[in-house]
Amino acid sequence: MLTKTIAGNARSERDPFTGTWVYQPEKSQSTGPQLERWVQWIEAGENEVRVREEVVVATGQRASVSLQAKFDGQEYPVVGSSLSETTAYTRNGLHNITGTGRKNGSVTLRETICVAEDGETLTLSFKIFVQEREVMHGVGVFERQKI
Repeated sequence: MLTKTIAGNARSERDPFTGTWVYQPEKSQSTGPQLERWVQWIEAGENEVRVREEVVVATGQRASVSLQAKFDGQEYPVVGSSLSETTAYTRNGLHNITGTGRKNGSVTLRETICVAEDGETLTLSFKIFVQEREVMHGVGVFERQKI
């Protein structure tokens, strides 16, 4: 959690990415298979991020993916993904993260993740590659789950 000082008083302020995000299929678009469910649990700070996500494809295929990475452009392991073995993230301001996933040394994923200024919507734009050829792309829209 980030701590900011305002008028000499320290207060805790949640990073805009931190929270539970639920996929909104009616607002999203993808050239890939239809998703039944996609939930992301994100805990972010100024220098690093932890992500856990559960994805269920309409065919019933499931994936549980987790990772922890710093925003330094270095590669960090991804657990549970058939798409990427590692990911590298950079943070471009408070509301934007870019990432590159790799498997067997080749780029398999490029993504840009943005949180709206009001902190209620997360947009994930992605491209998936196989042997350097784009095979899928899309934009996933997520809404913050209220606790």
